[in-house]
Amino acid sequence: VLRPRLFTALLLIFFGGFLFFMALGLADTELNYFFTQYASHEFTEGGLKYVGDAYESGNMSRAAHATFFNNFVVQTLIMSAGASLVPPFIFGIVKIMLSFVVVGFAMAPLWTETASGMTYHAITLGLELPPYILTGFGAVVWVQYVWGFFWSPVKVWYLGDKARDLPLVEEAARLLPRGLMVLAGCTLVSGVFLYIAAWYEAVTLISFR
Repeated sequence: VLRPRLFTALLLIFFGGFLFFMALGLADTELNYFFTQYASHEFTEGGLKYVGDAYESGNMSRAAHATFFNNFVVQTLIMSAGASLVPPFIFGIVKIMLSFVVVGFAMAPLWTETASGMTYHAITLGLELPPYILTGFGAVVWVQYVWGFFWSPVKVWYLGDKARDLPLVEEAARLLPRGLMVLAGCTLVSGVFLYIAAWYEAVTLISFR
């Protein structure tokens, strides 16, 4: 409500990157093929094998919780929100952007099976991607407050005597906990929607494929 332009800008940037790289995936057939093979390898033998095994078991609850663990705990809580706490505090935002780029390229409806699966998997993307943007929103607000805190002493030095009546440093320090709460709140709300998305993905993939 307080930052509608920021939220709209993030929607355009993240989904714009997603659609742009999906278009690239459609244009480069060979690279898309090797990329999808690599993604398949990750779910069968690589780091995401536990997710692939959960779906292979046919157990919807196991698959949903494995999906939620990867999407929320690993991708959102640790690699996005957690990474935003590490200087220079932009790693989380960069990671979310990379996620949209990678998913967009991989989900290009180039191959027959991919295109047909999009009839219901598009809803999965609609449920999973906005929570990542919400976390990204919290990360950007947090970065604004942190950088404002480090920049405020420079402002005081630059303004000199004019800064005596401007509690810039104190105000910036007071806002830091607020920025952290915005990041935490956005991350927790994202978790709720990612849990719903995980169950939808598990039910549809196991039932239809």
